[in-house]
Amino acid sequence: MFDAPNGFRVIEELHASRRSVVQRARRLVTDAPVVLKSNGPEVPPEQALVRHERERAILQSLSSDLVIKAYEIVRAGSLAALVLEDCGGESLRRRLEVGV
Repeated sequence: MFDAPNGFRVIEELHASRRSVVQRARRLVTDAPVVLKSNGPEVPPEQALVRHERERAILQSLSSDLVIKAYEIVRAGSLAALVLEDCGGESLRRRLEVGV
């Protein structure tokens, strides 16, 4: 599990691969739930930053209550993270593991 960028506290890891890490977290100032999508160990932060900026632009261009909000991109050392709205959902993998 990667450390959270300054201003965030990680609650749980939702996904991890060589290319990306997705974590459920809380913003420390407001205690608001968020999802952090950051680069994995094999992706340079500059490349992740470009990918996150593109994803953020796409999400911000979609105005629907059915699409999560992209709040900001934060950078700390070798980590570039896209901060997303946390809709409280569960992964399909987790749902299948518990038999629902």
